[in-house]
Amino acid sequence: MPSISKISTVISHIYRAATDPDSWSEVLKEISLLVDAQAAVMVYQDKEVQHASGFASYGVSDYWANRYAEYYGSIDICFALMADKPVGKTFNILRPETPEISSHEFYTDFLNPQGVYYLSGANIIVDESRIAGLGLHRSLNAGEMNAELLELVDALIPHIQQSLDIQRKFVTLNLNNGLTQDSILDENFGFILFDNLAHPVYLNQIATQLVESNTAIRIEENQMIAADPSQTVNLRKIVMEAVQGDVTKNLNAGSALGINRTNSQRPLPVLIAPIRSSGFAKGIVSEGVQIRAAMFFGDTEYTRDIPSQVLTKIYGLSRNEAKVAIDIANGLSIEEIASSHYRSVNTVKTQLRSVFKKTNTTRQSELIKVLLSSPFHLHNHDTMHEQDRTPVDNG
Repeated sequence: MPSISKISTVISHIYRAATDPDSWSEVLKEISLLVDAQAAVMVYQDKEVQHASGFASYGVSDYWANRYAEYYGSIDICFALMADKPVGKTFNILRPETPEISSHEFYTDFLNPQGVYYLSGANIIVDESRIAGLGLHRSLNAGEMNAELLELVDALIPHIQQSLDIQRKFVTLNLNNGLTQDSILDENFGFILFDNLAHPVYLNQIATQLVESNTAIRIEENQMIAADPSQTVNLRKIVMEAVQGDVTKNLNAGSALGINRTNSQRPLPVLIAPIRSSGFAKGIVSEGVQIRAAMFFGDTEYTRDIPSQVLTKIYGLSRNEAKVAIDIANGLSIEEIASSHYRSVNTVKTQLRSVFKKTNTTRQSELIKVLLSSPFHLHNHDTMHEQDRTPVDNG
């Protein structure tokens, strides 16, 4: 098993790729080295933000990449094999022991000549507008990936998902020459707004919770401070560059980085971007305040406050079933839910099956999508302004 240090380095580079898509090939190389794969490919297609789409590979020669584009991509059996696989899990999908695969033209004429006999795949993102997939190629001697290596790749997938989300936002910002109001009011992300002095002046709920936890960043005397002291100088430097940068000359003003946490091995993925669109901050900040930049992040550690009574009313869930659904939405495993509520694992599984039936879902990823794409967390709040926008006390 690779060391924590090596895994942390790969995670850091995954987030770097959010604003430097050319570095995805280096990320794939590092992942390949972690799992003893001789090659890797990642495909990302975005129908809504086409500039964010891309293809990256490691260990695949230009000759075979061209042959794939010319012909073999049209008969790639991996797409069919991964079609019914859940998002976020890695599977061994190609092996020479399976006759219908080992005799297929894609396997015999494309993979085998490259020395590829085993292939593992993962659906990174699959939704109405985006598809992202990862493929890891292994030689005959290496064999297929064992359960431990599959789980290692599974652990990296949430970071790849987050990075692609940030990449999408970053491309959108570059195309629009800065942030728009719709961008920063996305309920799935936290944001902090900075004035012309690089002072933080507004935080939404996710950002407020993060700052108050003091596990990644905090604010002292109008300055951002990283929990890891070695990152504070770079954090402030990037914020100042976004505040002072001329986006009319440099569409790539702003940057992304991973900020280390004190309570998790996962860094906090952060995008810091300039704002030059006049009028977008109307209703968000006081009149006369000049907003010049925003820190934008998706916090996987953030806990969604979904009232159980709302799920009971809408879906007919029992109180305990609602608690299970909420815990699943907040990333807890079945074992963790059982432990925290002093129930058996079998009881939680039974309750989860009931939740699936009542919400018309069939798997955890589908349930999470239903819950997090609904405005349940706004329940019992008078206005979005009160719940989502918190002024910084400069006083």
